Amino acid sequence: MTTQRRILLVDDSPRVRATIRAVLAGLASEVEECFDGDQVLAAYEAFRPDVVLMDIRMPGMDGIQATALLKKVHPPACVVIVSDHEQDDLRAAASKAGAEAYVAKTDLRVLRRLLTEG
Repeated sequence: MTTQRRILLVDDSPRVRATIRAVLAGLASEVEECFDGDQVLAAYEAFRPDVVLMDIRMPGMDGIQATALLKKVHPPACVVIVSDHEQDDLRAAASKAGAEAYVAKTDLRVLRRLLTEG
């Protein structure tokens, strides 16, 4: 991945979105946000990001379902799950849905490294 990219950030928590935005400083040329999985497809189509950072647990459509839908409609979409939930079954479900990576919110340095080294 290049060092400057367009990122779509999907998380229901404004505080978490602000924290992730801070982590992305210098890595993203543009960041758009939405707060649940129901908004992802429309946001993706309007913004055409290079990377989608997706939470799992959200109101409405969860991140696993939203990832599967996005990848079905736009197979090249690059989705990285960013979640508090680190259970193996969720990691497996995210991978099956088409996510390229799974990053724990407890260590967002991993996210920054992933986007830098991509």
